[in-house]
Amino acid sequence: MRILLTSLTPDNGGPLKSLVNLMKTLRTLPEIRVDSMTLLPEDLESPTLFERKVVASRNPAALAHLLRRIAARAPAYDLIQVHLPSPGLAVIGDLIKLLTRRAVVIVFDTQLVDQWRSAPLYLWSDFRYFFRRMLISNVLMATAAPYLADAYIVSSRYQLQQLRYTLARRRRLSVIPNIPFVEEPARPSMASARATLGVPPDVPVVSYIG
Repeated sequence: MRILLTSLTPDNGGPLKSLVNLMKTLRTLPEIRVDSMTLLPEDLESPTLFERKVVASRNPAALAHLLRRIAARAPAYDLIQVHLPSPGLAVIGDLIKLLTRRAVVIVFDTQLVDQWRSAPLYLWSDFRYFFRRMLISNVLMATAAPYLADAYIVSSRYQLQQLRYTLARRRRLSVIPNIPFVEEPARPSMASARATLGVPPDVPVVSYIG
């Protein structure tokens, strides 16, 4: 079986790392051949992919070029898995399905924006980033798509609930948590971590992940 993994994620953040590890895992199976294609100038197999900040162009020409590449290479694959930043861009998955006429699985990396009461605070902190996200990643954009792909995947039940009012409910919907790193990262000692970050040994540290 030949699989094409493709992503419209515009930078080399967490979702792309998850995709890289998925590719590594699939390649351990002898009956599966996996290739990749993204908006980034560097390939997913490049050793320098995560060593520096890589930001791809968000202009329509870059997207059109990627879609042409996917359509041209589609006949060589049995399955195309497309990672989209948000259900607000689901229509791009529909376009890929129409262009390729192959089995297409769509993975939504993030959830829709639904905390509108906090919108002023978000816009104040980074207007350009959050305005663009609110403009695209919202319920109206998500419900406008016909959802033509064969299956859809999200990483949490909360994301699944957000799609209950869209036409995605007619398709196969699955919740699959993001794949962990294939290689367990080395865990530094507390002393070396403080030294690296320049935190004195007697200063309390409070952290938050969310």
